[in-house]
Amino acid sequence: MTNSTAGPEALASAIVPAASACLPMPGIHFLQLDELDACDMPLWLAWRSGNDSPALDNLVSLAGSCFGGEEQG
Repeated sequence: MTNSTAGPEALASAIVPAASACLPMPGIHFLQLDELDACDMPLWLAWRSGNDSPALDNLVSLAGSCFGGEEQG
């Protein structure tokens, strides 16, 4: 949940990737939820067709080899 007009006294919560905790943000606290360790969530990558960036091609190849994904569409 987010609220872009919230002041400093506003409360919000969200489930975010673990990597988010690596970016220090003043006033933001992260709590690891052990229950989510057992949760199997799909990872999808999306990109614009016709993009011939070598970096994108490397990322897609790496993700496919690490996670066994296959391209659709």
